[in-house]
Amino acid sequence: MTKEQYDTLHAAPLDGLAQIYAGVWRDNSPALVREFILNDRFFLLTQVLDVAPAWHPWVLARCREVEADPDEHLDLWSRGHFKSTIITYAGVAQYILANPEKTVCIMSYKAGAAEAFASQIKTAFEKNDILAKCFPDVLWTDRPDRRGDQWTVSDFTVRRKTNRKEASVSTSGLVTGMRTGGHYDLLVYDDTVTPESVTTPEQIRKTTDAWSMSLNLGTLDGTRHWYIGTRYALYDTYYEMLKTGTITERRHVCIDKDGKPVLLPQAEFDKKKAEMTSKDWASQMMQTPVGDGELLMKEEWIHAYRRLPEIPINYYILADTAQKQTNASDYTVMWVVGLGADRRYYWADLVRDKLTQSQRCAKLFELVEKWRPVTVFYEENAAPDDPAYIRDEMARRGHFDLKPFRQKSNSGPKAQRIETLEPLYRAGLMWLPEALRYRQYDGSWRDLVQDFLRDEFLSYPQVVHDDMLDAQASMGNADVKPFMEFPTFKTAPRFAAPEQTRLDALAARTDDDLFAR
Repeated sequence: MTKEQYDTLHAAPLDGLAQIYAGVWRDNSPALVREFILNDRFFLLTQVLDVAPAWHPWVLARCREVEADPDEHLDLWSRGHFKSTIITYAGVAQYILANPEKTVCIMSYKAGAAEAFASQIKTAFEKNDILAKCFPDVLWTDRPDRRGDQWTVSDFTVRRKTNRKEASVSTSGLVTGMRTGGHYDLLVYDDTVTPESVTTPEQIRKTTDAWSMSLNLGTLDGTRHWYIGTRYALYDTYYEMLKTGTITERRHVCIDKDGKPVLLPQAEFDKKKAEMTSKDWASQMMQTPVGDGELLMKEEWIHAYRRLPEIPINYYILADTAQKQTNASDYTVMWVVGLGADRRYYWADLVRDKLTQSQRCAKLFELVEKWRPVTVFYEENAAPDDPAYIRDEMARRGHFDLKPFRQKSNSGPKAQRIETLEPLYRAGLMWLPEALRYRQYDGSWRDLVQDFLRDEFLSYPQVVHDDMLDAQASMGNADVKPFMEFPTFKTAPRFAAPEQTRLDALAARTDDDLFAR
């Protein structure tokens, strides 16, 4: 298969693949089927291994994503969304069929779980007629008597020319039953974090130490690593893995940007959500465990003011951009935050919209002209060209202190950044205005305070969007925090404490009521 053919195949949509696959079967050529098995994991999964429920555009997208970049990723997907099927089952089978001289070790928290994964592959290598016809040089299907001693669920070896002591596929426990010998070309960590592994800090540390030790099972010339799992605690072993900066999180949950199920039928989705505890739903389906499954923020932590206090305040702008302007994309968020001499944070203004580059720049200059901030912190991960565009505009409209920054991989996942806001809200240090009228570029009017409280603050982590919380959390970024300072009282202030507004009064007011005035 040429690169052009490969690229065309991997770009084909689901209905296009149906026609392509039908042509493969009409050709009735084991050599052609073999080529597709080795180059198309979705073909292997749905046409050869007969995982019929995987015939879905979302599963196709995940196959293509994993094929394009398989190594050094921590794949955190909702339960029942084919992560182990795509990566551990089909992925390891494809890897060995393509590289029979290579070796793989599948590791789980307990050895038995790893053996269950390996058993699927072993059975396919024994009994799948299509694989037998296409890979007579790799599989023992025609000579089961030659399999020898290395044909168990914990160790099985395909036909190969070399005489390595390691089996083609081996299994191991991570904490219970870890191997002490052998060196493998590919280490697959599937479900190495379980509810049992996060019961105490000591247990988490034990699991983390075992993972670190297991890395010695690699080879000297470079070992590949695949990680597949579920988050059961905020500061679990996966958190420690991501902190190293060598592993990239790849998270996919059961809902899309609009809150619709990505894979499950709506009725099945609703039934599952109704039957699962909030703790299980948060960890297994949303991959965002919070304590005992409770929401992160509480209603009683909300403080609102009618007017800003008459004290020294240093204003800053925190901009979190989104590149695409589509219905499914994240929002561009720009917060104006005032650090008061009373050591409180006054969130004074907000933009939350789906904007083009020129629109983002225009909104930013509006905020700068209104609030005269000390510094504008501009997150550039999603829009790396924006800072240069803004500086060009400064030459025409006036200069201000612009500090671009990036969310680095070692700063932790977004969920962990947002968690840093919880102590500030709990301590009563975060103050919001009663309302913020905002007209979006599509012409609709919003009260952004109500949107923030309803859509993110009071429902996090079970949210569709978390852009406003994430933008607030950027205060803790290593390239932002050192440059934000609280002013001091230079003279006796004329201080009037912000007037508290109860949430129920805000919630009772509709958008129509607010904007009719």
